[in-house]
Amino acid sequence: MLRLAAWMLLGNLFVLQLSALPPGGWLALVALGALLLCVWRYPGPAAALAMAAWTGWSASQALEMRLPDTLAGQDVTVTGRVADFPRHGRVRSSFLFEVDSAPAGVPRRLQLSWYGSSRPLVPGEALTLEVRLRPPRGLANPGGSDQAGRLFRAGIGASGYVRRELAPAGPALRRDLLGVRATLATRLTEGLGEGRSVGVLLAVGLGTRHLLDGSDREILARTGTSHLMAISGLHVGLVAALGLVVFRALWAWLPGPCRRVPPLLVGAWLGLGVAAGYALLAGFAIPTRRALLMLTVVLAALCLRRPLRPGRGLALAGMVVLATDPLASLDASFWLSFLAVGVIALVFHGRIADPGRTGEDGQPAAGWGERWRRLGRGLRVFLLFQALIVIGMAPVTGLLFGQVPLVSPLANALLVPLFSLLIVPGTLLGLLVLPWAPGLALAWLGALARLLELMWTLLAQLAAAPLAVSTLPALPPVLWLALALGAWLVLLPRGWPGRWLALPLLLAVFAWRPPTPSPGAFDVWLLDVGQGLAVVVRTTRHLLVYDTGPAMPEGFDAGRAVVLPALRHLGHRRIDTLVISHGDNDHAGGLAAVRAGLPVTRLLVGGADAARLGGEPCLLGQQWHWDGVEFEMLHPASPRLRGNEGSCVLSVRGRGGSLLLTGDIEFWGESSLLAGTRALAHDVVQVPHHGSRTSSSPAFVQATAARYALVGVAHANRWGLPRPEVVARWDGIGAELLDTARLGAVELRVSAEGEIEVAGGWRERRRRFWHVD
Repeated sequence: MLRLAAWMLLGNLFVLQLSALPPGGWLALVALGALLLCVWRYPGPAAALAMAAWTGWSASQALEMRLPDTLAGQDVTVTGRVADFPRHGRVRSSFLFEVDSAPAGVPRRLQLSWYGSSRPLVPGEALTLEVRLRPPRGLANPGGSDQAGRLFRAGIGASGYVRRELAPAGPALRRDLLGVRATLATRLTEGLGEGRSVGVLLAVGLGTRHLLDGSDREILARTGTSHLMAISGLHVGLVAALGLVVFRALWAWLPGPCRRVPPLLVGAWLGLGVAAGYALLAGFAIPTRRALLMLTVVLAALCLRRPLRPGRGLALAGMVVLATDPLASLDASFWLSFLAVGVIALVFHGRIADPGRTGEDGQPAAGWGERWRRLGRGLRVFLLFQALIVIGMAPVTGLLFGQVPLVSPLANALLVPLFSLLIVPGTLLGLLVLPWAPGLALAWLGALARLLELMWTLLAQLAAAPLAVSTLPALPPVLWLALALGAWLVLLPRGWPGRWLALPLLLAVFAWRPPTPSPGAFDVWLLDVGQGLAVVVRTTRHLLVYDTGPAMPEGFDAGRAVVLPALRHLGHRRIDTLVISHGDNDHAGGLAAVRAGLPVTRLLVGGADAARLGGEPCLLGQQWHWDGVEFEMLHPASPRLRGNEGSCVLSVRGRGGSLLLTGDIEFWGESSLLAGTRALAHDVVQVPHHGSRTSSSPAFVQATAARYALVGVAHANRWGLPRPEVVARWDGIGAELLDTARLGAVELRVSAEGEIEVAGGWRERRRRFWHVD
């Protein structure tokens, strides 16, 4: 069964790695090939081809629900309902919208933002809106998340924003599952507020994390406790186990005729029913459905009294999940849940010793001393198991998130029992009592919330520890294999041959550092931050970051979502110099997140914003040298300049090429540079002010003599940047225009020998069939 599951997964992953789906005729041929191989008794290859055909067909159906290009950027009228718990902020509300009626081609599921909305939205609320939509696209950066893939997996065919509301809202709540969940959430927040601890109660009770913000998620990720806030196998299995124990005991007390049905059978299936009710209360999201399906497979084998070893059970559950949901492997939770179960099974295999219920003379152990010693041994074993689980999960967490939470064993050793024994069952009990005895329920849930506040204080301290996480750069395939093999060897019981190889394998992985430019050379990354700017310059032993992109008050933060993951992906753990060209949000918005995430040796800020942002002003004439590369500030001459014209203009010159970073200077700043004594000719130039019509004067463009022109802009931005006349000027001098809207993040390698290699855009290098051009 393990082989069959591996063949199915192979066929599934092959299709999901394609940059374009094959036509339907090819999928039919693949399905026919699977049938023939099955007849010829080659079950493994047959399963792989059948899974590939099924995955391809399912993916093509999902792509058909995407917004057509003809409707992109157009105002359309849609009628439908708020389909989940919205996120409310000071500036905007973001929410999932299910369409009931709309023009042809509008997808059924939309991800919308509503700016300036004065009233809070309610789940289930009926609305008629005028919206402007675009196909799901997302940013493309090294180490960054695949937003387009996430929307594709969720069945969201378009994103956009509300232009205006056209009709009064319908009933605030529906009498369905979403309405019940919304009613419970409303009563809870009205009674206890909308603090972080209430957000945790809602997460474990109703499966919604809309009250947890980005900083909260960062703490959870750094401590390896995110799984406690997402209803998955741990929570569903816990509820099922509680149901099994309770109903089995109750059934055993019933009169004789009822005992003809084994209590274990009754408890198992009634426990599964309780778990299904919990899954429904939590919104029946994809991870919850998957956990319930896996639990059903295990309980079915238990009730049929079929021997089901952990490996076979895991393989069977995986086969059922892929057969029913072939796009499930796009979810990080798919890999985390299956790997976690496999690691736990491997850790416990061969390590469960005699629990020590008797003393040395064979009689039951007596005395508090022996009990405390047994408790101490149990705690040590539990901590050891948590550490082994972290090591076993390291290959996947490193690959998916670029980091391994080192404090996870301690955090989980404290919180897993707390959540398993108190928080989860206590929250469910409180929510069940809330409609009938609100005072009693709120008092109980309030006590849990106060306990969670103490827990969160501890988590925040663990997350802030210097060695809370170990970051992993982009490893070569051979090192990923070494990491997986080393982790597997650690998990094996004592006595297995070759287990000692785990230490050198893991040390080789964590000691490896990505290659850096040679002396006199440098690399340039123009990151894709949407409408904003962030540039990374690397020399042999130093790192410079120029601008950090935008940040929204309660939403996207380029520093946290783009800059930090990119730097970790490239293997950097500190920033030698961080330059903020000027204080506008699209250049300085991510500064706080970057400074919180990595140590910064020196901060330079343009114009009059230096004091406000906590840095020293950048001024004409500042110079430094790194590894054979010269850095010189060409502008501004005065620290009192404000706005775009006060932008830091930085020249980077290696032995074989040069780079000019201009920020948002406009015609006046360009004329100041032209009047100066420094040479403006550079091989690579960051186009001023994103290609605005107020910059890139003909004289300035000619003076740069650039071979490459870099533009940081958002796709289909409302300003139409870069402007066509500006593009024409750069084209006129023979410069190749490289923009993030079209290419995603762009990498250039400036060698010491005078060669400039454009390594291509990240969007094309990581293209999958669900990505939009």
